Amino acid sequence: IWGCLTCRMCHERCPSDVNFIQFIRDIRVDARQNGKEGVCTHGGALQSLMKIMTAPNLNQKRLGWIAPDLKTSQDSEYLYFVGCLPHFDLYFADLKANSLDIARSALKILNSMGIKPQVLPSERCCGHDLLWSGDVENFKVLAEHNAAEFKKSGAKKIVVSCPEGLSCFK
Repeated sequence: IWGCLTCRMCHERCPSDVNFIQFIRDIRVDARQNGKEGVCTHGGALQSLMKIMTAPNLNQKRLGWIAPDLKTSQDSEYLYFVGCLPHFDLYFADLKANSLDIARSALKILNSMGIKPQVLPSERCCGHDLLWSGDVENFKVLAEHNAAEFKKSGAKKIVVSCPEGLSCFK
């Protein structure tokens, strides 16, 4: 159950239309509740980051990546959810992924459309990897925190540039 990448290939090929992805997610939750944990990808670094983000009084510096030429607003109806991008470059420096370029590009695209979105200094990771590894309790902490922050912002539309964030929010 821990070796499954949840890539959906089995779902695509199964002639019986078995939802293996949901089965794997459910059995991981059951395994965790019974004290069994598998080896996470990247040595569990992302899960550790996500668990750190569940701390109630976490003080983050999440907006330092926003360049002066990028326009944001305190009260836009649009909110850009950055998610874990500010942390990825630390974890994946050896890959030179430059994940913050994704966030900057997303803001540039929004700005070119005349949108100055809100970017929240207090948002947290979406918790996707926690949910998919069976850690539903910590996922709920992040989901509830983010939902409260979104509501406080007054934004009507949330823009994400991360497929995992989109999956969680759906």
